Amino acid sequence: MEEQKDPIRSIVSTAVRVITDPWGFYSQMPKAGGYKDPLLFLAAMLVVSTAVSFLAVLLRAGFKAFLGGLPGLIIVPVIGVIASFIAAGIFFVIWKLMGSQESYETAYRSIIYCSAIAPLTTLLSLIPYLGSAASTLWGAYLVIVASLTVHQIRSTLAWGVWGILAVFLVLSSWLAQSKARRFSAEMAGKAQEMEQTAKEMEKAALEWQKKMEEAARKMQEEMAKQQK
Repeated sequence: MEEQKDPIRSIVSTAVRVITDPWGFYSQMPKAGGYKDPLLFLAAMLVVSTAVSFLAVLLRAGFKAFLGGLPGLIIVPVIGVIASFIAAGIFFVIWKLMGSQESYETAYRSIIYCSAIAPLTTLLSLIPYLGSAASTLWGAYLVIVASLTVHQIRSTLAWGVWGILAVFLVLSSWLAQSKARRFSAEMAGKAQEMEQTAKEMEKAALEWQKKMEEAARKMQEEMAKQQK
């Protein structure tokens, strides 16, 4: 990525290579060179994936919801960039425990370029259950490739550690989505019950009003008869 002068072309070509040839990319990835290029790459991927997410909101929830989320085009990338240093630190420690001799910067670069799949995984996440599982497994695969090519971790160790973690994350995601769907269904049911109750109360109030009006009318008629 650092060899190209045009930043946009560099970002696009890097993303395409990570997606289509991760083994080749990570085998030749510079292990040092500063944080500027990885940060620009991450910011670009976050902006694109956030835009994809907002377009999905536009199609599903309408223009007002889309406008309400526009500040996220700035907020999400900023938060993502900040969080990337923390995430890289976690991966750096895990790789060290697995036997890596590489620096924090190398760990940072290894993780940041995995974000090349973020726009595509954002689209995949729109598919219930399957999308999140595919995104998690794809990301784990890239981490495994980086572990083997960049950090020189033993194949069995890399596949074992990251594979188990990926399966755990997939199962956790499925469980969370299942609970969220059940909760949503329960809330929808309660909303329907409340709506039905409100309609019944309104109907009862109208009937009571009619009865009171009828009673008042009869009283007026009775009083008129007595006056005669």
